[in-house]
Amino acid sequence: MEKIKIICYGDSNTYGFRPTDGGRYSKSIRWTGVFADLLGDEYSVIEEGCNNRTGFFKCADGFIQSGKEYFPTCINNNSDSDILILALGTNDIQKFYNPTEQIIEEGLSFYVDYIRGLNKNIKIILIPPVKLSENILNGYFAFQFNKTSIERSERVQDLYYRFANNNDVELFDINKYVTPSNIDGLHFEPVSHQIIAQNLAKIILNNINA
Repeated sequence: MEKIKIICYGDSNTYGFRPTDGGRYSKSIRWTGVFADLLGDEYSVIEEGCNNRTGFFKCADGFIQSGKEYFPTCINNNSDSDILILALGTNDIQKFYNPTEQIIEEGLSFYVDYIRGLNKNIKIILIPPVKLSENILNGYFAFQFNKTSIERSERVQDLYYRFANNNDVELFDINKYVTPSNIDGLHFEPVSHQIIAQNLAKIILNNINA
């Protein structure tokens, strides 16, 4: 029997960035790895997370870090995927960018339209940006994020909900289940990765493929 293929396309929290030392959580800890284990052998989970990946702007770090630029390359190699989990937008609220509602909506539409152009039957799960905590102002990433970024992380939530509702996309709001680490106010600790994986697996097993 052919496996159900799921691609997880996101930023550093999808990659498994470890706030304690900047390394990467092992596959047994990061949510994408735990998620794959919970789903079992009938599923194939492709991990496509990347540190500092933007969703809507070109990232100075390069091609792979620029979500919109790299997405076609990534998806063309995985166009037979059954489910796309899209977790982008947190890095676009850095102080270097000006993410208007129009830019975000057009960016989200790009991802949805592109993948549906290749695979009209694919199911899409959208994960909104992390709600940043005040701790980010005192941590390592204070050079990228400011108070305006924190405010943006709150305001953008309604936009993601509205987009999902208007575009036949499932929304999985991680902010209902977890909060970022006190260490940097941005990334998740191991227990949060476990919680994300468990609740996302429930959506797949109970709803998406019911």
